[in-house]
Amino acid sequence: MISPNGWTMYNTGIFSERYRHLFKENTEMFFKHLRRLTETEWKPHNKTICDFRDSLRAVLGEEGSIRNFLLTKTNVPRDSRMCFYMYGNIQAFPPALWECLPKNEIYKPGQFASCSVVGSSGILRGSRCGKEIDQPQAVFRFNLAPTKGFEEDVGRKTNFTTLNPSFVRNKLNSLKTQDDQTRFGNVLEQFKDSYLWLPAFSVAADISIVTQTAQFAVNSKIVWPILGHPEHFLSVSTMWRTMSKTKHTWASSGLYLILSLVDVCDRIHVFGFWPYTTTINGSDVPYHYHNDISAMTNVHNFDTEFKSLVHLYEQGIINMHLGPCI
Repeated sequence: MISPNGWTMYNTGIFSERYRHLFKENTEMFFKHLRRLTETEWKPHNKTICDFRDSLRAVLGEEGSIRNFLLTKTNVPRDSRMCFYMYGNIQAFPPALWECLPKNEIYKPGQFASCSVVGSSGILRGSRCGKEIDQPQAVFRFNLAPTKGFEEDVGRKTNFTTLNPSFVRNKLNSLKTQDDQTRFGNVLEQFKDSYLWLPAFSVAADISIVTQTAQFAVNSKIVWPILGHPEHFLSVSTMWRTMSKTKHTWASSGLYLILSLVDVCDRIHVFGFWPYTTTINGSDVPYHYHNDISAMTNVHNFDTEFKSLVHLYEQGIINMHLGPCI
């Protein structure tokens, strides 16, 4: 049976059952399991990685392929009308935003031998994981999480960072003044020559901020803006809902990026993903390594996501760094 977006529902069901985690809700038992995992050296399982990659490709189809990861001038015509996958009516692609698109795809299958995906959890404070994070060919970060001042724990290198429009709206006054734009430029300096990923077609109300942000990035020549393809995100996120049996939550940017990079990176090393308020040994963990804000979990199910990633870790598909790198 084929779903409206072209998925084979049979394949989706098989994939979900094979890779869905079976951990119980009991956090204490889960932490005991994590302790045992951290006491054993992780080793990649090449056949399992290949099987997972092939299965993921089959389930996601063309809409969820890495060729569809970004909007380009090749895969979206100038006069396209775009759907917003969260909130908003269909709109014409803003001409000024379309001009910011790269001509061709940037990421391709097997592009990198190794990648670091660096979350922003406070578990990284004092971890001294910076050198390990910087070793792979490409380093992916989230929402302009700062590296300056945290280099020993989170590294220096960045090749890709996401940016949520709410950051620009709430912390940079929507770039309304020259001072706001100067501050933004200063923030971007630590990510020089990296790609700045923007969720352009998530919420219609954000499209003007996204357009202004992308134009600023192009003109600054500090970073290079790229726009996530809404069909790709929707494909991955819908698959995740089926796999996790969660109907009303979206895949977080972290989970989404890791699943997207399975096709791009031969080895994926994951740092700074930790949804709990304590370590497995009981020490307090702040939500972010770089500030003290409280967790916001109404949109994503971080516990289920984390357990799903741990399940992939157990199978030798991704390497999760769950403690210090000392």
